[in-house]
Amino acid sequence: MKRRHRIRRTLILGSIVGVVLLSGILFFPASVTRNYQTREVLIPRGAGVETIAGILKANGLVKSPALFVLAARVLGHDRRLKAGRYTIPVGASIYRILRQLSSGMGKNDMVTIPEGLRTDEIARILATQAKIDPSRFLALTRDSSFAVSLGVPADRLEGYLYPDTYPFYPLLSPEEVARVMVGRALRVFEEEMGLPGGRQGLTMHELVTLASIVEAEAAMPSERPRIAAVFYNRLKKGMMLQSDPTVTYALGIFRNRVFYSDLNVKSPYNTYRNRGLPPGPICSPGRAAMHAVLFPLPDS
Repeated sequence: MKRRHRIRRTLILGSIVGVVLLSGILFFPASVTRNYQTREVLIPRGAGVETIAGILKANGLVKSPALFVLAARVLGHDRRLKAGRYTIPVGASIYRILRQLSSGMGKNDMVTIPEGLRTDEIARILATQAKIDPSRFLALTRDSSFAVSLGVPADRLEGYLYPDTYPFYPLLSPEEVARVMVGRALRVFEEEMGLPGGRQGLTMHELVTLASIVEAEAAMPSERPRIAAVFYNRLKKGMMLQSDPTVTYALGIFRNRVFYSDLNVKSPYNTYRNRGLPPGPICSPGRAAMHAVLFPLPDS
């Protein structure tokens, strides 16, 4: 009987000691110093708890990576830590750090892609705002097998990188960024094409191509439906579209003014020399441009 009491007392004491030790690990400062400074850390996508512990150690936020890993596993946070850019106070407890990294409330790179940009312009924005390698990104946009793998009905991504504001995780790869942007484009285009009463007879790729020309031509948002109607009338009559932005695209230049000599450039994208639509989009159209080609202004 006495032995049973001793065992019970030992277990209780052991539990108390364990709770005290765990509390010490969790709630006391995780680093050696506490100077009320902060550190900004990048937690890459797919990083495991050991990798994250190493990042925190390198930034002076935890003294012992092993204790951080142990605490994360005991509390079940090891599979809930999220990628992002976090500002963490020096001297914060392990528990506070775990809660912050599990919340997903990190600062992502907010990248805005305006309507009407070409792939090389988009690549430059991504390089500046999201630290994406522009040459790798551009190579992907021209990779036909990659385009097919994303469900794009074309051999390149021109026109299918949807213009929007994206909260990109830090250290995303060019492939991941392209996948997000193309996925958004296909969803928006399919939603617009599914609206009742929209114009029929063109494939998605043809609609995106025409929408890109409308996007490039429109100086004001309200002009898009009228411009779409004008181009439909020219297509119906077998006329050339005669769109200046298709000429600058064919030339590979960026300027608002087109010279008479430019109109003779030999390219399937030059709608002053070729009838019908060009082979593909000339920029990334937004939802409004896609809506305009599906619902052009009547009787224009």
